[in-house]
Amino acid sequence: MQSCSFRPGCDPAEGEELPEGGIDVLELAYAIFPEEVERLFKEMVTKKLQGTNNPGTVQKVVKEEQLEDYLAQGYKVENVLPSGRIVVAM
Repeated sequence: MQSCSFRPGCDPAEGEELPEGGIDVLELAYAIFPEEVERLFKEMVTKKLQGTNNPGTVQKVVKEEQLEDYLAQGYKVENVLPSGRIVVAM
């Protein structure tokens, strides 16, 4: 049995597998376009590590009393830290 990577309705997180002889789309793509698959994978990992899908995003940690000024500049609230400081992003 093989993993079910991209088969519709198949959830690899649930441990589902393809029947014997099934095609793993990711393995097939890698076999045909290894450089492109590696580039896309590195790009996805980099974005995940940055915590955003938009590499141009600017994040700042601000105090609550600064929040109105940042919102007026177009920033959006991303998260509130346990310290009470706020993560904003544009």
